[in-house]
Amino acid sequence: MKNIYFGLLCCLFLLSEKSDAQNKTSMNSFRGSMGITMGYSALDVSDFQRWIVKNGGTNTSSNFLNLGMEGFIVRNHIVAGLQYQYEGPANFGIQYGRTSPKNDKVGFFVGYDPMQDDNDKHALITIGAGYCETSALFHGNPPYVLIDYQIPNQKARLKQANFYINPKVTLLYVKKIKLGVEAGASFYFFGNTKYGYNYTYYTYGYNSNGQYTRQSHTQFIGYRVQGVPNFGQTSLNISAYIGL
Repeated sequence: MKNIYFGLLCCLFLLSEKSDAQNKTSMNSFRGSMGITMGYSALDVSDFQRWIVKNGGTNTSSNFLNLGMEGFIVRNHIVAGLQYQYEGPANFGIQYGRTSPKNDKVGFFVGYDPMQDDNDKHALITIGAGYCETSALFHGNPPYVLIDYQIPNQKARLKQANFYINPKVTLLYVKKIKLGVEAGASFYFFGNTKYGYNYTYYTYGYNSNGQYTRQSHTQFIGYRVQGVPNFGQTSLNISAYIGL
């Protein structure tokens, strides 16, 4: 899934570069970008944390870093793009001693750029939507209310398939390298909560080159559970952006 998404981002970037060459506009003309983002996310996990502690689990990480990549094109002030973002615990050194929730988000966004093409500064006002996989690892100490499901403690995790909406503003300084900052919020629509673990199995066979190889496959095996609080309806995000 992530490889396919990376390919789509590359296509957006190539379309932008091709258009620049065809139109032969000014050297400072802004037609789009592909880059990476990194910053901080404020995610309210207080209800989930209280539930964890009440039921014999470990404290939950409450500070989150985000890391992502995005590509977009700009035509006649209209912005369209794709984005991947990972949100995970900021306290890397101690996260394996506590419950660590995380988000993997894949989506698209559209919006408006009020600045002229040849301006060095741009403000992208966009709104996005997409799929969010939310999960929490317990690192060997799950809440005791989940023990009846007989999931291996060291592999146990909660998992949700969610959707999100993401309004944001991106301020860019456009030269050969694009530098900027993004600020926005994500509003989540939570799906069912499942408790289980990732099971890895292997298959053997000949590939297209006639070589006998082993391939690994991972699938989530879990059960739907009730009464588990969500990680929070909203997260606030601020990130630095660098792109080409």
